[in-house]
Amino acid sequence: MIKKIWIFLLVSLFVFVVPSMALEYQGQTITAQDIQNLPPGTIQSLPPGTMEKVNQTISSEQNTLPAKEILQKETAAVKTEDTTNKLANESEPKENEPDKNKPDEIDADIKKLSQDAPDSVSIIEQQYRQGYSSTLSSNLKQFGYDFFTSAKMQQSSLAVPDPAYTLGTGDQLLIRLWGSNVDAEYAAIVDREGKINVPKIGMVHLAGVKYGDVESIILKEAEKYIQGINLSVSLTKLRSLEVYVVGAVNNPGLHIVPSFSTILDGLQMAGGVKKSGTLRQIKLNRAKKLIKILDVYDLLLKGNRGADEILQNKDVIFVPGIGKTAAVAGAVNNEGIFELAREKNVQDLLRMSGGLLPQAFGPRIYLRRFENNKNFIINDISSHSIKGWNKIGIQNGDLLELTFSSFLPPKVVRLEGHVWSPDVFQFKKGMKLSNILTSPALLKPDSITDFGLIYRYDAKTTRVTPMQFPLSKVFTGEYDARLYPFDKIQILSRANAGISENFSIIGAVWKPGEYEYRKGLKLKDALALSGGLMPEARTDRIEIARKIKTATKFETEYIKLDITKNYDFILKPDDKILIPKLEDYFVSLEGHVWFPKKMQYHTGMKLSDVLISKDLPKPEDIFKPDVLMAFGLIYRYNSKTTRTTAIRFPLANVFNGTHDEVLQPFDRIQVLSRKDLGIEEKFSITGSVWKEGEFEYQPGLRLKDALALAGGVKFGARTNKVEIARQSIKGNWMQTQYIVL
Repeated sequence: MIKKIWIFLLVSLFVFVVPSMALEYQGQTITAQDIQNLPPGTIQSLPPGTMEKVNQTISSEQNTLPAKEILQKETAAVKTEDTTNKLANESEPKENEPDKNKPDEIDADIKKLSQDAPDSVSIIEQQYRQGYSSTLSSNLKQFGYDFFTSAKMQQSSLAVPDPAYTLGTGDQLLIRLWGSNVDAEYAAIVDREGKINVPKIGMVHLAGVKYGDVESIILKEAEKYIQGINLSVSLTKLRSLEVYVVGAVNNPGLHIVPSFSTILDGLQMAGGVKKSGTLRQIKLNRAKKLIKILDVYDLLLKGNRGADEILQNKDVIFVPGIGKTAAVAGAVNNEGIFELAREKNVQDLLRMSGGLLPQAFGPRIYLRRFENNKNFIINDISSHSIKGWNKIGIQNGDLLELTFSSFLPPKVVRLEGHVWSPDVFQFKKGMKLSNILTSPALLKPDSITDFGLIYRYDAKTTRVTPMQFPLSKVFTGEYDARLYPFDKIQILSRANAGISENFSIIGAVWKPGEYEYRKGLKLKDALALSGGLMPEARTDRIEIARKIKTATKFETEYIKLDITKNYDFILKPDDKILIPKLEDYFVSLEGHVWFPKKMQYHTGMKLSDVLISKDLPKPEDIFKPDVLMAFGLIYRYNSKTTRTTAIRFPLANVFNGTHDEVLQPFDRIQVLSRKDLGIEEKFSITGSVWKEGEFEYQPGLRLKDALALAGGVKFGARTNKVEIARQSIKGNWMQTQYIVL
């Protein structure tokens, strides 16, 4: 009872004392050991009074050391009943309780620990990034600590024990017996007393026995009861280990790890090493003795895992604070902040950084250093004395900065723009355009071939000037030009230059509209682009309107084609194609008619087809009064001349069957009135009438109608003798005929 109380007091003292051994700095908790191992220049930036607290903390730690030693001794000596029950219960997992040795649950635990581990910038990283006036160190990280965020622990279920493996409480065995009328399998677990119970044989003590000796021990015990028996033994499940991981780790404390776990596995279970902890001096203690010191750098830099000792139950892994550091930035394979152990000089430091890049050895190499923990200096190291680098020592807090070499740009000629394969050519004296532009096959479709550009750099003015050259003539050998270093040959595309050539097609096609013109485009290609001809399309006479450039202007030429005979007709940019529909061809009757009309044209259509019909066979059925029957007009459009011509025909003769003629599409038949031509027909009446004078003549006018127009005859007028003078044309003469009624 007294011993238990003493342990409780010591644990309480430890709980209340340890938190006081840490300080807050820039939002992070640091220990006295962390501060002692900071780069020298860093200590200057700590808040006032920090070092006094550090000294007090160190004194407190020294005063508590005996108590901690007692605690360790008492904890190791006391083995309570609860601990014993815990070991027994661990050998037989409870129902509905996860098995700690299952791979998926171990992975989940590891993942959780990795997620809980902080991924913030450490104080050391902050100082190297900001405190050295360096442009190359802004992203430096402490080397090696990300190993624990990606490493995965090897599960015990995958481990194969060797014959030297020592059995202990919790190991599970499968024992198979055969022979002497026995054929059976038994599962057995080593209990807390180190024994297993084998049916028909009894209790067999196996704790501390090597796996390779188990079969012989059980067989020897079995032969006491059964003769001529055979058996085999296999391990079905390995026991778990209790390991303490303490010091600068993310999750310190007691951890359950599978058998065959190593120091690195234990660190992984503890969430990895903090950036304030060492990777070079990780200690494994067993039964109060130092068993192994692990240097993680041996694994990371050399692939050597020889010091990664296999753990045993109750082992203690201790991670001290980080040691001295130095950093490398710039033209090396692996920039970083490295912890120093056996490294003494610049050559050692560069070896840890993976060596130099080919672009290293700039004009200057800097060794940035805090001297005497206060003076910041920058030393220049000659880039030409590699062999002497092993003589240049390094100190805690050094930053080695290797600049990149500054090279003049290579003397090259570039081919760029609208080409299949932009390329770079090493300049050679006497190089010409034809050496680069060897074939039109270099160009992509729709390249501008009229000209290309050479962008030439002038070192005197530091300007680049574009110069035009005839691209197509380079390919034909008609033109060539000398090239100079840094010339850039630019091939332009029509699209980038805003050049577009189109043609249009309208009428009886499925998809009328405007399309992009391509050189060599044929009529059949244009029809295909527009979806083809509609059934009602007229193919014997289509029209293409084409612009013709003259010296002073553009003129339009109208081309009539029969599609069936001109499928391969070559089109030109801006051509406008009209595909007429059959119902679009018409002739019209206009003018001095009762019913103007438009009729669909058909081949062979004549004047009589328009003017005369079965329902209206007579002129008076069609024409209005005062129609001019002497002649009519046909207005006909000529697409070649773009003019409309009036053709005269004898209108009256069409009705008497003595004249007819074939019409063409879009003909307009014009019927005139006498008034339209300014033709007036009059008669005059004089004598014994009330209203003498001239009157308008109307066809079919009778004498009684004329007298009525004159107001009638007067009283006493002589009505038995009326004289009419009628003029008529005979040949070239005008004759007068007298008629007495």
